[in-house]
Parts: sequence; C-alpha cells; structure tokens
Amino acid sequence: MGTADLFWTQPRIAGAVITGGTVLLIAVSVPFYLRGDIRAVEAQFRPIEIAVGNTTVLRVASAGIGPWVSILLAGLVILGVDLIRRGEVVLPVLAIVGLTVFTVVWILESAFHTGVTVWAVGQLEAGEAVPDMFHQLKNWLNVYVQWMVNPLAFLSYVAIAIASLRTGVLPGWAAWGVIVWGAIWFFIPFPLALFPVPVFVGAMLLING
Repeated sequence: MGTADLFWTQPRIAGAVITGGTVLLIAVSVPFYLRGDIRAVEAQFRPIEIAVGNTTVLRVASAGIGPWVSILLAGLVILGVDLIRRGEVVLPVLAIVGLTVFTVVWILESAFHTGVTVWAVGQLEAGEAVPDMFHQLKNWLNVYVQWMVNPLAFLSYVAIAIASLRTGVLPGWAAWGVIVWGAIWFFIPFPLALFPVPVFVGAMLLING
C-alpha cells in the first residue's frame, strides 16, 4: 500500500488523466484516418463541401473535442493544485484561469460543429442552400475566436512549465521544451500545435512525477 501511494503522486495522477484523455481522442480519430475518412474533419475549418457524404466522421470528431479539452483541464488543475502546494501560486492560478477560458470556448465550438456544421453539410447533401449567416459565424469562431483563445492556451502551458521547472516537477529540459514550443506557436495561428504539449507533459509527469 505504501509503495502504491508513493508511486501515485499528484503529478503522476495528473499525467495519467492528461495522457488518458489524449489517448481517448487518438483512439477515436485513428479508425477514421485508417479508412481514409479523416478529411471530413477539415470541414470544421475549411469549406464544408469536403464533408458531404461523410457527416458521421465530422459529427464524431467534432463531439470528441469537448470531452478531450475537459479531461485536459481536469488533469492540469490537478497539477496546478500540486504546484500551489509546493509554493508556486501565481503562475498555476493564472494558467488554470486561462485554460478554463480556453476549454469553455473549445467546448462551445465543438458543440457548434457537432450540431450546426453537421446540419449545414446535411443541407448540401439534400441540395439545399446554406445561409450566409452560417459561414459568417463559422469564420468568426474558427478565426477570430481562435486567435484570441489559442495564444491564451500556449501562455498557460508556458506558465505551468515555468512553475514546474521551479518546483522540479518536470525535468529542466522538458520544461524548457514546453516553454520554447509555447513561445514559438504563440505568434502562429495553428491550433494543431496545441495537441503535442499535453501528450508530452502527461508522459513526463508519469515518468518523473
């Protein structure tokens, strides 16, 4: 019992939650990729015609983002609480606030694509027109909102990494890797760059926590 308690430290629990959520997202996505259907997912941020005839893939992929960001937030909150207990207060709190905003926005966007974007593709499949309002709203969510919340997520990653570096929760090289990655992609609107960080941080917490 003592050995198990020693192994399952709070950082390792955080790492298991973060990694588990990401593995779940990958497990949902890989079968679509292997079947060659993954391009339908691009209807979330590209013209929706690409998903015509393949709304199931779009619906499942869009719905999977909401649970993933929720699990990610839960894992990073667990890590943040541990960092606060170790004496790092300001950076973890700011990171949790930033990631909460990021998570709420991504859940809303996930819901939009799962419902409204899938509906719009269904309209095209039925030979019906899609209102211009849909394209305007989709562009607003995918461009302007993303430009605001994605840099916030990268700043939050950097804050967590700095706090982890100061407390020794992450190895120095790993923490600096997250800091450099976050600093680079902070200036580039590329949402997919968000995904490697949780995988890396979760794995490092499991190994070194």
